[in-house]
Amino acid sequence: MPANESDHAPGRMEPKDFGRYLRSVREAFGYTLRTVEEKASGRVKNAYLSQIENGQITLPSPAILWVLAEVYGVDYGELLLRAGHRVPESSVATRKRSLAGLPLHALADLDEEDRRELLSFLGYLQTRKKGI
Repeated sequence: MPANESDHAPGRMEPKDFGRYLRSVREAFGYTLRTVEEKASGRVKNAYLSQIENGQITLPSPAILWVLAEVYGVDYGELLLRAGHRVPESSVATRKRSLAGLPLHALADLDEEDRRELLSFLGYLQTRKKGI
């Protein structure tokens, strides 16, 4: 049985999954760990972010998640929820209006061919998940 209630938080990811999620967002922007540290004005050290991404830090502080939300342009409530922190109900409603917490402005610079490829890939993922 889990030691604390936050282990059952709806939307919570396993630490390694949360770390992979953060890495994928960082890489979607083409940022290195050091780039994030620079963009965060040193408020998030690259070594600390690496530990989060590798699942070694299992519950990053809300303050760190706030900075990462600013740097990546993702919803702060979404990061809190995925990391396993308690989130006010109003933040959960905002989450439902987003695209699975993905930073949509990362898609803004895609040209038409890239958009078609992305849609094709999303279709592939959906059919694979359904076992079609």
